[in-house]
Amino acid sequence: MKVAITGANGFVGKVVARRLAEAGHQVVAVVWVLDPNKVDFGEKISCYESDFSRADLAAAFQGADAIVHLAAARTTPEADAKGFQPYYEANVKVAEDVILAACQNGVSKICQASSVAAYSSANVSPYHEGQYPIPLSLYGMSKVACEHLGILYGRRFPLRVVSLRFAQVFGIGEREGLMMPKFVRQAREKQTLRIVGQGVGGRDYVYVKDIAGAIERAIAPEAPAGVFNIGMGHAISVRQAAEAVNEVFENAGNLVFETEKEENKFSFYMDCSRAQAELGWTPAWSLRSGLEDMKLWYAAG
Repeated sequence: MKVAITGANGFVGKVVARRLAEAGHQVVAVVWVLDPNKVDFGEKISCYESDFSRADLAAAFQGADAIVHLAAARTTPEADAKGFQPYYEANVKVAEDVILAACQNGVSKICQASSVAAYSSANVSPYHEGQYPIPLSLYGMSKVACEHLGILYGRRFPLRVVSLRFAQVFGIGEREGLMMPKFVRQAREKQTLRIVGQGVGGRDYVYVKDIAGAIERAIAPEAPAGVFNIGMGHAISVRQAAEAVNEVFENAGNLVFETEKEENKFSFYMDCSRAQAELGWTPAWSLRSGLEDMKLWYAAG
């Protein structure tokens, strides 16, 4: 099967592209700017530099059997300060152009990345797909809009769109500044991990290789359209995450609780049973095994 992947040079995209190529698929990496010094896909994957206009996407998708749409603007304070426009342009508009370019080429299957940000504290945990999504961020709003585009165009065209709501993804290549990569860096450097309060607040995580597995399931010819939660299906507290990172990277006990600071005690996780029942996907990686896999990567580097 020929699969075109937008955002294939990103954190998740690189893992997905390599997994699909190793599975025998013909993979086309559709990227904004190809930098050979940073991305080396090898001989099995071809690259297409695109301006992400609808016309250019249509050219990139020629001959494709499925599209994996991962390119998107992630939430940042700079984008938030400008309102919804940056997320509309980079996420909603591009998602629509991807869908219409796919239809122009007769592509029958699209898998697009959505997010746990479609939910919020206004929803009831465990979050499940039957709940009305109440995003409390501009980024989350854009992801819900992309999901609805998939539903709408899936009714107009012979097209099945699968939207995967990813939990908090961790793995090699995640952007610095987020909690997990920060903890990993500090533990590798034998620094003290600092936790605000007691670290009781938690969230659902998913290892990046499990994301690749879910996408492979989603583009299978028999996979149904719809929205699916993709996570471990339980909350991992800040304290549990820090302790696991320290244990794996041989920094055990090097932990400080800043109890004088007020912490966010909110916890959430997703019900992922629908992905298991309809896509045949379950997470293969735990937090611990994912961290061990990352450690092996660092050791080989």
